[in-house]
Amino acid sequence: LLESEFFGHKKGAFTGAYMDKAGYLDVADGGSLFLDEIGELNLNMQVKLLRAIDGGDYFPVGSSRPRKSDFRTIAATNKNLADQVKKGLMREDFFYRVNVIPIALPPLRERKEDIPLLVDHFLRSYAEEGKPARLPGDVLESFYDHTWPGNIRELQNVIHRYLTVDRLEFMDVGDVADSDGKRAHEGKALKETVEDLEKAAILRALEQTRWNKSKAASLLGVSRRSLFRRMQKFGLFPPILG
Repeated sequence: LLESEFFGHKKGAFTGAYMDKAGYLDVADGGSLFLDEIGELNLNMQVKLLRAIDGGDYFPVGSSRPRKSDFRTIAATNKNLADQVKKGLMREDFFYRVNVIPIALPPLRERKEDIPLLVDHFLRSYAEEGKPARLPGDVLESFYDHTWPGNIRELQNVIHRYLTVDRLEFMDVGDVADSDGKRAHEGKALKETVEDLEKAAILRALEQTRWNKSKAASLLGVSRRSLFRRMQKFGLFPPILG
């Protein structure tokens, strides 16, 4: 099922496959593929994704004909991937392919200046759904005192609960652990967060190659045309030398 989600499948490939289905790689063609919690991928999926990331070629489940997709890969994890390699949980070649331009995203407790922007984002989202979307000042102030172990996802849930039942509830230690006793994954669901990471990766590649688009595209593993489209989207232009 995981392969079907990523690569799509052909009609009749397995029980319940009543029609052809496009996968994430089809949808990401010409754009970006965001791999959240990449440290959880099994070795078999790593092999197949590595082939797709390197050459853009992949096989939908049940098909013997390869498909091609031109996409940029952005990966996120809360694990130490180098340790995953040492433990045999991640292939070394896959590690080096996805670890081209690492960017550390601090937890929410270390960037509380972002809280008003995030709160505004969630309130606007709820308002678009026709829900009452206002937070009293004392509620917003309490957000600065909380440590946010669940990061952005916890903030979203706290806001949602408050707007639904008019009661402010923060996570405690028992809430932070999931059913297996592991800490809850950091929330990275915001589209803005993904785009910020993508923009930062592109800018870093351009600066490393002195704004040589061909070299930057090669470093990022995408076509020059795809890089140009993303540069236009994010308003990235070479500095004017005076």
